[in-house]
Amino acid sequence: MERIFVYGTLLPGLCRHYAMQGSRSLGSGTITGLLYDLGPYPAVVHGAGKVWGEVFEVDATVLAALDKIEAFYPDAPADKSEYIREEASVCLVESNTFISAGFYRFNRSIAGKHQIEHGDYLKFLDETGFVPQ
Repeated sequence: MERIFVYGTLLPGLCRHYAMQGSRSLGSGTITGLLYDLGPYPAVVHGAGKVWGEVFEVDATVLAALDKIEAFYPDAPADKSEYIREEASVCLVESNTFISAGFYRFNRSIAGKHQIEHGDYLKFLDETGFVPQ
């Protein structure tokens, strides 16, 4: 089993959460980074902000499906991948403890993209009324 921190359309109630079927939630958490709105979905890049999301335990089948959704190519991550799976330290909200989990970092330019300064995609959706498809 692997741990994965999700912060966008893979969150419960959103359009790509179907891919998380069979996974177990470990709870809400935060990672260090900056969250951006790319239009149909968000992206995280390195930075000094806080990004809100949820941690799941996933098996190899779910992880492979997530890699496909995120356009992560383990054989050539820097060259071809839209997102790169990396490890992050996740602060679990309920217990205020830290665990290590993978997450998908955006591997393209964020020039001209809108930063979601509070780092919470669900809050952003509520504020804007946008419904990802």
